Amino acid sequence: MEILAPAGDRASLEAAIKSGADAVYFGATDFNARRNADNFTKDDFCEALLYCKKSGVKSHIVLNTLLKDDEIPSAVETAVFAAEHGADAFIVQDAGLALILKERMPEIPLHASTQMTVHSKDGLLYAKNMGFDRVVLSRELSLKEIEDLCQTAKEIEIELEVFIHGALCMCMSGQCYLSSMIGGRSGNRGLCAQPCRLPFKTPEGYEYSLSLKDMSHLNQIRQLENMGVCSFKIEGRMKDAEYVAAAVTAARMSRDTGIVSDEMNTLLCSAFSRSGFCEGYLTGKRINMFGIRTERDTALTKEVQNSIHDFYRREFQRIGVDMTFVCQKNSAAILTASDCSFTVTVYGDIAQDSNTRPLTPDLAKEKLSKLGGTPYFVKSFAANIEEGAYLPISSLNALKKQAIEQLSAKRSEIPVLEIKDSVSRPEGHQKSAPVIRARFNNVLPKDLSGVSRAYLPYSSSDTLFKQLTESGVAAGVELPRALFGNNDALKDRLMHLKSMGVNFALCEGMAQLTLAKSLGFECDLGMFGQIMNSYSCLSAKNQGASSIIASFEATVEQINSLCSPVSVGYVGYGYIPLMMTRCCPLKNSRDCKSCNGDHLTDRKDKRFFVKCRDGVSELFNCVPLEMCNKQSQFDTDFVLLYFTFENEAEIQKELTDWKNGHTLRDEFTHGLYYRGVL
Repeated sequence: MEILAPAGDRASLEAAIKSGADAVYFGATDFNARRNADNFTKDDFCEALLYCKKSGVKSHIVLNTLLKDDEIPSAVETAVFAAEHGADAFIVQDAGLALILKERMPEIPLHASTQMTVHSKDGLLYAKNMGFDRVVLSRELSLKEIEDLCQTAKEIEIELEVFIHGALCMCMSGQCYLSSMIGGRSGNRGLCAQPCRLPFKTPEGYEYSLSLKDMSHLNQIRQLENMGVCSFKIEGRMKDAEYVAAAVTAARMSRDTGIVSDEMNTLLCSAFSRSGFCEGYLTGKRINMFGIRTERDTALTKEVQNSIHDFYRREFQRIGVDMTFVCQKNSAAILTASDCSFTVTVYGDIAQDSNTRPLTPDLAKEKLSKLGGTPYFVKSFAANIEEGAYLPISSLNALKKQAIEQLSAKRSEIPVLEIKDSVSRPEGHQKSAPVIRARFNNVLPKDLSGVSRAYLPYSSSDTLFKQLTESGVAAGVELPRALFGNNDALKDRLMHLKSMGVNFALCEGMAQLTLAKSLGFECDLGMFGQIMNSYSCLSAKNQGASSIIASFEATVEQINSLCSPVSVGYVGYGYIPLMMTRCCPLKNSRDCKSCNGDHLTDRKDKRFFVKCRDGVSELFNCVPLEMCNKQSQFDTDFVLLYFTFENEAEIQKELTDWKNGHTLRDEFTHGLYYRGVL
């Protein structure tokens, strides 16, 4: 199994490799989810990839952000450059980029980033259909849920990777819009400002309701391995070399011995934590998960840094070598070294005849096996030495040096890859006159005139669905954003609704799209489908979407310029969910049984509403998005009005406002449609 370490700069890369990581993940200066890390320039990239190859460590290149149309060429250029210099895999979030890379470089494995929010069987099926070789699972899964997914992964032949140590985002990765909405710095674009670590107060006064402790699942490595997990990932490309070395060393200790010692746990906690670690998601007992970085935590980190240096002072010897040594009188000494993939044979000095100090097999093995300062160790040694043959120690060392240098040179060779020049290009569709679609939350207005398609959550009553199907409006069902656990009951519910005449499905993710398509629905990919460029539109169409809603992190101009083979819409109204979390931010203050949702208050006294559904909690923006007085600026096929907390009168007023093209609302936002995101 693979221990996968983060490398935010050259120092962390060396620390990861020298402390024993099997693979590292790192990125260029752009297009990765940690753009604030030092990362690697073009020249650094080449050196880093070469160092990995020589050291026997795999390199996973992160290209895991959502891309705008004008960024696609540069992102592909970065990927091609990395492939040409020996990259072993790409970690990708953007479905459009994945589509291009799979066509242009089919030999390079694609790994679905945790930013793709894969946490279900249908998510795995989607990733497989897209051509991904591995999925980095969401951090919020329990052991039982991971075990079930391992079974599915085995059946469809796709690898699974899990995080086993590092920071926990409050929101499920890929579903957070808090940083972008507050300050224009998008987590989906690698520039999250971490506003969640600031005070967000519950009504009862608990201040840090969006800040979780770090996770550490190191003691569960063997259990996860037995389930079928193949790679164990350490979070931390924004952390220093000491943190990386400590985490890798602890992971190796767990893999080798089955447990991390108390001493190592203490050191690891001091290297970096937010007042300790938690295992809430893995155990399924989501308690004692909140924490912040204190002054004491920072002081402990400084205290232990020097003691961690020993973990990565020397090269880690991970590459086993089989050696064969031949020494015959009056002939050049011969040393053959093989690492299973490559074999080299080198010739040294002429062996002399000496009765007083002949070379023995034990002495030859002792000298030729000393490979300190290199990533090699001697796995097996065989010697054929003629009796009385003599070779000085200096000749043995020179022979060994020559063999290792040649073996390293062979390991540094980059195989020739097939890189295709062209890919399938998106073709635009014939746009139609814009219409209104609406998502209602268990409240249907009496007058649905002007609405062409309407959705209700799958859990709404049959009475409401019947009212919808009899209204003359195209009836749709909204699938849950989270698909944890067994979804047989959900499938039964969806098929029941289909029998009632509900033919459309609003899918807030690719996993939901995969599920709805398998049940015969006409699928509309919702606003959380991560659509920001034309190639992602094409990818969505290939996976079964008949229409898409562009990301609300895109600008009006970017949305209008999408070249999509299917209908395109935008979110025009609604309290936008900025976070989806499996750890309710209200749980520090109250019991779930007595809670029906509430709000959090930030430092500026803005109220962000919290509501739970389908096993997750959603944090909503403090004011609604409102674009009805700007609708003429959009060149799209439809707009979605997203109703959440509104009563019937408020819904009816909003629908009227959209028909008239103006609003008298006091507080609202135009969101990111004009500001855009970095």
